[in-house]
Amino acid sequence: MDHLFTVSGATAMPVSPTGLAAEGLLERRHLQEWVIGNPQILGESVLVITAEFDRWADTDGIPARDRLDVLGLDATGRLVVVELKRGTADRDVHLQAITYAALVSRFDLGTLAQAHRDFLAGRGQDVGLEACRQRLLDHVDGEWSPELLQRPRQVIIAAGFPKQVTHTVVWLSEMNLDIDLVQVGLWKVEGHLVAGFTKVYPTPEVEEFTLAPARDEAKAAAKKLEERSRARNAVHILVETPGCCRTEPGCG
Repeated sequence: MDHLFTVSGATAMPVSPTGLAAEGLLERRHLQEWVIGNPQILGESVLVITAEFDRWADTDGIPARDRLDVLGLDATGRLVVVELKRGTADRDVHLQAITYAALVSRFDLGTLAQAHRDFLAGRGQDVGLEACRQRLLDHVDGEWSPELLQRPRQVIIAAGFPKQVTHTVVWLSEMNLDIDLVQVGLWKVEGHLVAGFTKVYPTPEVEEFTLAPARDEAKAAAKKLEERSRARNAVHILVETPGCCRTEPGCG
């Protein structure tokens, strides 16, 4: 995680980190809203489709209890499944993310448009279903691909990750399953809270830090890596949370 300093001329004084729980900040009321308001945390050009989605049912019509924290759509047409933890992630957090990815992999354009409409309505925006559908289509560069929807990318955001999670995520990535780990940190600076989001996995490849002959294919690869690296930059936001309630239920 980043080191943070307050600077006065040639003097740099380290700022001690704090935590979301220590500051009475909650997953749904605070961390989730930071992500929704700043979707660049999830990568480049991500549109938030919905949050707190829980309208699942099995073949018997019995509602399931699973609740997806955030669902986004990137410009390539892939869904982005987001799992949030305000503290250190549980040892099985990656299993939660995989479960949600499997569930949303069955979504089609109509389902996503309805979910987006309901999400906007819950936030006071009256947008028609057809307008939501067109918004999703317009967000994707190129043709809409139902096949691509079946391979969601996953982003897990937490204050820390146990070895069981990082080890498994590395292996899953080697098996061509895309899972990003993003670490959230919190500092108190001169009476303000500053949140930082740093992508800790996947780590940059060695080719991104080295020079190669300026062949046409090398230039094309460099351009692709540059686009990827922009999404990996750390994101910092200033947090203002007046009147935060430490006892609000539903922190999960």
